[in-house]
Amino acid sequence: MRSATPGAARKTKDDLAVHALAHAVRPLDLPDTSDALGDLCELAISFVLQLSESPLGRVVLGVHAESGRRAQLAEPLRDRYLKPRDAAITEAIERARQQGALHPDLAAETIRDLLFGSLVYHWLSTGEPLDRATAEALIAAARRAISP
Repeated sequence: MRSATPGAARKTKDDLAVHALAHAVRPLDLPDTSDALGDLCELAISFVLQLSESPLGRVVLGVHAESGRRAQLAEPLRDRYLKPRDAAITEAIERARQQGALHPDLAAETIRDLLFGSLVYHWLSTGEPLDRATAEALIAAARRAISP
């Protein structure tokens, strides 16, 4: 039986779950101002705020946690959900790097983890949606660590 929606037919429940997440959670909207580091920081804040306030936020975290135990979920999650979002983050990091706003010895993954990871960890540890003031304080600390 063919699906009326192209790409909606999936082989497994894991594929269906990843397909639903990839389409339900909006892609990252990369700001483009003259301040690439500010854009990167705002990208982290706006994405994690939106996710923490969404009913889907806990679902996204649950699927991520489950993917650590199941390779058949981890691969499609990486390919169809994480990689497109990571590409936008990497683009923002490279813009900031080109402007000389980042410590040259830090890998893009380290910068990503310091910015996004601190916000997600705070959300996980409190169990409450992240508020902008807390997010900005965490990002300010991370920003000092990644700046030259």
